[in-house]
Amino acid sequence: MVRIEGRLLYGTIRSEVSRWLEDYFGNLRKKLTETGLGFYLPADDPKDRSRRFISEPTIRSYFEQGGGKVLPAVPVAGAPAGTPGQTARTVDPVTEEDAQSDWRVSFTFKVRLGDMPPAPPEVKK
Repeated sequence: MVRIEGRLLYGTIRSEVSRWLEDYFGNLRKKLTETGLGFYLPADDPKDRSRRFISEPTIRSYFEQGGGKVLPAVPVAGAPAGTPGQTARTVDPVTEEDAQSDWRVSFTFKVRLGDMPPAPPEVKK
């Protein structure tokens, strides 16, 4: 099992993020069937939960913590606290850039060790 957790800077609404991840999963499925990696993704069916080897992704706002708890917003610099019209924004704690539209994503996928076995020969009728 491989678990990927990260921050995604793409998408302003959850459905855009979901579409981007589905495209990414398609590329991941293709990449993980190449030989020489030492592991591979077994053939799966993304529409059939019992045969899906990549989990449904968890998508939430970057500032949303588990249980729906949201990190506090930071006041806009330069305005004294309580100033009328002052707004708060969510900023990246390292870069201090606005991160209101950033997303926290995670998903898991199963791999098998070794090279992918060759496809069975086609049976001619």
